[in-house]
Amino acid sequence: MEIDQYISELLYKYDCVILPDFGGFITNYAPAKILPVQHNFSPPSKSIVFNTNLKNNDGLLANHIAKSENISYSASNNFINEFVNECITDLNNGKIVKFIKIGFFQLGTEGNVIFEPENTINYLNDSFGLTNFISHPINRPTIQHKIEKKFIDRKPISLKKRQISKKYKWALLSSLPVIALIIWGAFNLGLLKHINTNQTSLLPSKETSYKKPTTDKSGVNTSHGTKLKKASLNTDPPDKEHIDNPKNAINTQDKSIASNSPKYYIIGGAFKFIENAENFVNDLKDKGYEAKMIGKTKTGLNMVSYYENESKEEALHRLLIIRSKDNPKAWILKK
Repeated sequence: MEIDQYISELLYKYDCVILPDFGGFITNYAPAKILPVQHNFSPPSKSIVFNTNLKNNDGLLANHIAKSENISYSASNNFINEFVNECITDLNNGKIVKFIKIGFFQLGTEGNVIFEPENTINYLNDSFGLTNFISHPINRPTIQHKIEKKFIDRKPISLKKRQISKKYKWALLSSLPVIALIIWGAFNLGLLKHINTNQTSLLPSKETSYKKPTTDKSGVNTSHGTKLKKASLNTDPPDKEHIDNPKNAINTQDKSIASNSPKYYIIGGAFKFIENAENFVNDLKDKGYEAKMIGKTKTGLNMVSYYENESKEEALHRLLIIRSKDNPKAWILKK
C-alpha cells in the first residue's frame, strides 16, 4: 500500500497531515516569485515543511485510507504502522527514504531526520494550471546607439555642378508662388466667380439697382447663388424613427402644402409619434430654423422640415450648411 500517495492527496485539502509515530507535514502559503537574474517566474504555491514533534494520531490519514481502500479503521492503522517501521529501519540503515510527490528523508550526523521537499508539485488549488516560465530579456538599443550619427565619405561635387544646381534651386523657389496661385485658383474657381458677381452687382445701372444682402435666421447670405458641391435630393435620413427611403416620403394624399410649383424641403427627421415630431420642431425653432411639420410618409411617419424653398440650388445650398453644422443625415424632399 502506497501510504505516501494518500498523504499527497490530503495535502491538497489540508494544511497539516500527520503520519503517526513519524512526523507531520505542514504546508505554508508561498507567494509568486520572480528571479531577476534567471528571468524565472513562479506562481503562488504551498511549501512543505516537516515537523518530527507531530506524532500523535489525529485519525485524518487513517480515515482517508479506510475509505479509499474500503477497509476498517483498525486495519488502516496497522498498514500505517508497518509503513512507519519500514521507513525508520531504512533510515537507521543509512538509506534515503523517498515519499512520492512529497520529498526525501535521511538521517543527519547527529541522528536527526533531515527532510528535503519535492518542489515540482504545487499543492495550492488556486494555482491549478499555472507553471513556472522563463521570460527572456528584451534587448533595446541604448540612447547612445539611437543618437549616433554615421558619417560617410562622399565624392566631392565639382564647382560647376554646384553652380548649376543653385540656378535650378533658385528657379524652382521663384516659381513656387506662381504654382501655388494656379493651384489655389483651380480649387477656388467658384469663389472667384462669386466675388466677381458681387462686384458687378455694385455698379450703377438703369436696369438694376443695389440690393442689400438678406440673411435667414441661421445667418446664411441668400442674396446670391453661390455654386456648391452637388448634393443628392434623396439621401439617407437620420437614425431611429426616421424613414428608410426618402422616395417613400411623398404623400400624395396630403394636400395641406400643395402648390402650383414644386417646393424643396430639407427634412431633418420622420417620427412615428407626433409628440416627438413637435418636440423636434420646437428644438429647431430655438436654433433659428423655420421648422414645421409637412405631412406624413406613406408609412405614417410625421416629417419635420428645417426649411422650404422653390429654388433647387438654394435648397442644396442650405442642405450643405445644415449637414455640416447641425444634422449630417438631413436630406431634401421635392413636393
